[in-house]
Amino acid sequence: GKLKLILSGFHEAALMAQAAHKYVYPDKKLIFQYTTSSSSL
Repeated sequence: GKLKLILSGFHEAALMAQAAHKYVYPDKKLIFQYTTSSSSL
């Protein structure tokens, strides 16, 4: 239904952001940070 479509859209956006970071900064490692566990966010 609509919920699965919305969730898959968020997933695709996250994958796109990771790919864009890799494309723009090929030598930098992407470090994941979560708002619940990172004090710097």
